[in-house]
This record gives sequence, C-alpha cells and structure tokens, in this order.
Amino acid sequence: MLQQKPRYISIRWKILFIYVVCILVPIGLVTGFFYNGLLKSVEDDQRNMLNQRVHRAALDVSEHIQNAVLLSDKLYADSAFYEALDHTYLDFEEFNKVFELYIKIAWNKVSNYNPDINSMIVYTNNRSLNNNDIIHYIDDDVKSLSWMKDIQESTDNTRLTSSIGKVDYPNGKNLELSLIRKLDYNKNYSYYTKFLKINFIPDVFFRIFRDEALKEGSLFLLDDKGHVVASSSLDIEPQVRAGTQPTLQIGKNQFSIVQEVDASPSWTVVGVFSTDFFTKAFKQTRNRIILVVLLAFAFSIAAISVLTNAMGVKLRILENSMKKIENGDFNPVDNPASVRDELGHLIHVMNQMATRIQEQIVDISQSKVRETSIELEKKQAELNALQSQVDPHFMFNVLETIRMKSYLKGEQETARIIKYMSKLFRKLLEWDNDLIRIREEIEFIQEFLLIQQYRFDDELSFEFSVDESSKNYLIPKMILQTLVENACVHGIESITTPGKIGIRIIHKGDQIHCSISDNGAGLDLQKLEHIRAIIKNPDQPSSSVGIKNVVRRLMLNYGNDFQLTVQSEKNIMTEMKLIFPAQKGKEGI
Repeated sequence: MLQQKPRYISIRWKILFIYVVCILVPIGLVTGFFYNGLLKSVEDDQRNMLNQRVHRAALDVSEHIQNAVLLSDKLYADSAFYEALDHTYLDFEEFNKVFELYIKIAWNKVSNYNPDINSMIVYTNNRSLNNNDIIHYIDDDVKSLSWMKDIQESTDNTRLTSSIGKVDYPNGKNLELSLIRKLDYNKNYSYYTKFLKINFIPDVFFRIFRDEALKEGSLFLLDDKGHVVASSSLDIEPQVRAGTQPTLQIGKNQFSIVQEVDASPSWTVVGVFSTDFFTKAFKQTRNRIILVVLLAFAFSIAAISVLTNAMGVKLRILENSMKKIENGDFNPVDNPASVRDELGHLIHVMNQMATRIQEQIVDISQSKVRETSIELEKKQAELNALQSQVDPHFMFNVLETIRMKSYLKGEQETARIIKYMSKLFRKLLEWDNDLIRIREEIEFIQEFLLIQQYRFDDELSFEFSVDESSKNYLIPKMILQTLVENACVHGIESITTPGKIGIRIIHKGDQIHCSISDNGAGLDLQKLEHIRAIIKNPDQPSSSVGIKNVVRRLMLNYGNDFQLTVQSEKNIMTEMKLIFPAQKGKEGI
C-alpha cells in the first residue's frame, strides 16, 4: 500500500489560521475579561477614593482630639495647679483668694488656647472648693452620669465620651462630646480625686463631615457604643443635635467603609454609600472600551503583516545557513533580527553550532599534532636515556679517584663537593621511574644546594619547610630541582648581596602545594609576562628551556590538573608556586 504524502499547506494559510485562532478569538475573549476587569478596576479606584475621604475625615477628627489632649497637658503637669486643687481650705474666703490669684488666671490662659473647645471643667471630691464655671463638686448626681462611671472604671488616663448634658447645662438637653482626663500626674497631691472634662463644640465634627461629604453617600462619627455623634447627613443631624443618640442603619443597596479614630476608647468614622455609585462611574468609560477593541483589531492586522515579513526574512537566513554548513562552510551568517523570537534564536543557535563544529575541528587537529609531538618527545627521551646509560661503575670510580686525590692533597672542601656530585649522579642513574617520593626530591635538592653554596662562596643560604605528611607522596623527578636551579642561576647569581632560597611544601586535602622563592634580581614585567605565557602554552618558541620542560612533564603526568604560577618584583623577589594532585606511591617506589 502506497504511503500518502502529507498535504502541503503554505505559510500564508498557516499564518491566517494563527491570526483567527490566536488573535481574533483571544481578542473577543480578552474583551469580555477586559470589560469585567475594567469594571472591577473602576470600582477599586472609586472605592480607594472613598477610602481616602473616610480616612481623611478620621485623621481630621483625630487631630482635633489630639489638640485637646495637648491642651490638657498644660494643666496635667502643673504642680501648682494640683496643690491648689488638693488643699483643704478653712473657708470660702481663703479658696476665693487662691482661685482669683492663680487658678482663674492659669485657667483663662489655657481655655482660650483652642477655639474648638466649648468649655473645660474640673470635677473633684474636695468639698472645701466652691462650685463655679471652672470647678464642680462630684456629688451623687455627677457620680450617676455614664461618663463618670466610665472614667472611674477605666484603666486609661484619658477617655473620649459622648453624653447628654444635664449638669453643665441644666436648661435643656444637648449632645456633649467630651475628653475626660484623670489628674493623677503629681502623686504628692492625690488626696482628692480630680478629673478634667473638656467639652468640644459639636459643630467642629459636623463641619469636618460636611467638607468631606459626597452626593452618593454620607459620613458618620460613631462612639464606642455605636451611637451617631456627628454626621454629614441632613436627615440624621437634627436627631444627633437633639441628643436622641441614634444608631447607624445600613440598607440593602448600601455598603460601608470604616476607619478608626485615634482615641480611647475606639471611635470610628463610617462612610455609607450607595452601590449604584460604581455603576454610574463605569458608564463614563464604556466608550473607551469600544475604542480599545477597534484599536486592537487594527493593531493585529498590522502585526500580521510585520510578522509575515519578519518570518520570511528569518527563514531565508536559516535556509542559507543550512546550505553553507552542508557545503562545509562553518562561518556564521548575519542575523539582523537578533534573538527576539524562536526563529531568531534558532539562527543564533545554528551559528553557535557551526562555530563550535569549526572549533572542534581545529581542536581535534591541534590535539593530534600535540599527541604526535608528545610521542616524538617520549621516543627522543627514551633514546637519550639509552644513550646516557654509560657504565655507572666507571663514572663512580673516576669521581672516587678524583675525590681521594683531593683528600690526600688536603683539599677537603673539593673532596666534599665531589662527594655530593657522586651522590647526585648515583641517584640520577638509580631513578628508573619518572615519579619519585617528595622526600627523595628534597634530598636531591639539598645536595644540589650544598654544591651551589660552594659555588657562591657561602654567600647563599637556604631554608626548607616541608610538611611531614607530604614526604611520601609522588612528584615528577627533578621538577622542583629545576625551579631551584632557575632561582640560583637567574636570581641569586645576579646580585652582590647574600642570597636566600626558600622551599616550602604543604599537604592540603587532595593536593600538594609547593613554593620556591628567592630574594634575587627578580623579573621585569616583560620577562614575567613571557614566563606566564610559556606556562599557558609551552609549545611556543622560547629560550626558557627549563620552564618549558617542567610544564610539559607536568602535562604528561597530570594533564590540566595542576597549577603553576609565578610572582616577581624587580630587585626584590621571585616566587614559583606549584599545585598538583596528591598521589601516594606503591611500596618499593
């Protein structure tokens, strides 16, 4: 049975399908959601505006209350005022004298301070004081008042109250909004009970609510018992002023916003608004929705045209890139569209892939060349080793003969140096493996440095600091000796002052850290950069054969798992640091 070929559908029809399914249909859905979202947004904006109105009214009420508190502070901390109220007077004449000379004058200064205050009265159980406009005795009628019971039972020093005036203004009922404060600051004058009652002018709070009022709702000030004590509603205001203490009723088509007033006990400002408030505000933006939908359709048509053209350009770029790779050309193609969509990203990835393939081809070629070079070096090293295997007994006999002659002639120092040379030569011939223990390398370096001391007329000193735990680990033979020899030849040899070489080896975790330092001539910046370049690439031409051989042998043994660094200051110091994996040798190595 023949397999049916898939039907070819052009990009144009695919984009048209995408336009209908992915743009027109979503726009219709989004419009519905947008309509609901906009309604919610308008509602939130209007609600925030109403919240601000209610919050601002609450702040204004709190500010007037705090002004009254600040006013009471002037008398609350007045010790002389306490003394005058707490004194027991023998007769009214004595009291009137104190009252006229101090209390009345101090009282007038305070009472005229705030225009929002209707009156201020001190209540006390001191019978020796005369009742007047300023001082009232706490009799049974006063004790029966609700505000007096509240302040006596309360643990708060200051309390905000609403009550129906009977004592202060006996001729008729009226609403009183008052701040009651216990005068208990000065404990030295606390024999009698004393309260300060500050009565507000009710119009102060009515005026606040009238300034913040809206046509769509009203503002109400409720005391801690839920009674309306001030309002912007013209229907409620007469009842409030008459002292009927009405409660707030919220209808079915209304909602409220509540904000607490900064007072004790907690009073609240409540805004009551009609739910139709949001619908009226939304009608103003309905035409904007229609305009936005029309603009969205126009924008979608323009977007389809731009998208089709952009896709065509990117597809042609992608096609050209694939053809170049097919023909073996891995150079990246231009991508003017940058990486802003899938096709642009695909072109970018294609260019990256071509670049990586080209880099890998180069790396493989260089790796093969490097491997061939290493193999040649190994073969040459083996050949050199074979050529250097002269009969060791002959060399030892010659050195021993020279040493004995020198010793018989009294040349003790020469005999000692030849002895060190003989021991060095013996070790070189006995070391069959390229890897030796660190303690063997250290012994070799010590004998080498003793010969160098003879060379420098004892103007050379050296210091070893070797971690005992590191001595049994393996190291390529003569790696550190080469670095020490460089320190002698290129560092110490060029100075006229005594030289010093430091060798430091530490075992840290799974690594060995080595440091070779000297106080010699140091390196200038050009030479220092040249040495660092050789460490990075030992294959480049250079006269620094010792460093090149060190790096190559480290690469042969450890690959890239080692670090060799150099630091130097001209005429001060040079330090070589080597870090390589800690590897213990088998028994017998």
